[in-house]
Amino acid sequence: GINAEYMGVLVVGCGTSKLSYHLSRRFKQITIINVDFALNLLSTLNCKQETVIADVTRPSFRSNSFDVALDKGTFDGLLRPDIIATTNEIYRILKTGGKLIVCTVCPKGGYLYQLILNGEKWSSTRIIKKCKYYYIHMYIK
Repeated sequence: GINAEYMGVLVVGCGTSKLSYHLSRRFKQITIINVDFALNLLSTLNCKQETVIADVTRPSFRSNSFDVALDKGTFDGLLRPDIIATTNEIYRILKTGGKLIVCTVCPKGGYLYQLILNGEKWSSTRIIKKCKYYYIHMYIK
């Protein structure tokens, strides 16, 4: 497993979501970095986590620098080339054994699932939760 004492979490395309806020309240020991390209959205977050203005298809983070990357709907709003570019970048910045967790309306086997798998050698993929309107997929590097 991942040692939560030193866990680095990247929230991809955070927008105005309260996900980071709730994570930081529940898991005080993790370092959360929110990334979005829209400055106006980041300025409304009102959170204590680090926020970075960046394009998720070309983030400037070092390779192998995060334990977890979380997406809550960002992939659903991206076009095919951007999904592939974002997935490639997330794979690059995740540590070995790192996890990409995607909350999406797309079931396993759907277009998004196939694009995320595009060429990357994820060691494991599975749906970890299915709710009424969405699925939570997990990909392990």
